[in-house]
Amino acid sequence: MVSHKRLGGLEISIGGGGLRFKKRPSGFNICIGNALRGQPGPTHGGRYDKGFQAKFTAAVHSCGGRAARTKKE
Repeated sequence: MVSHKRLGGLEISIGGGGLRFKKRPSGFNICIGNALRGQPGPTHGGRYDKGFQAKFTAAVHSCGGRAARTKKE
């Protein structure tokens, strides 16, 4: 029997395959996922697919690029 416990933003699962941690997706990650929903995934070499990289970069810019603004300059 697997047991689940939430601590802050983490969910801990104990049992079955040992101890596992699962982090709740941030608003930024949800925005990226929604922007890319319904579009075909990477092809032609996976991570080297320039077309998919351009779509992903456009999604990052449309979501405000909040991950890049976490650093104080």
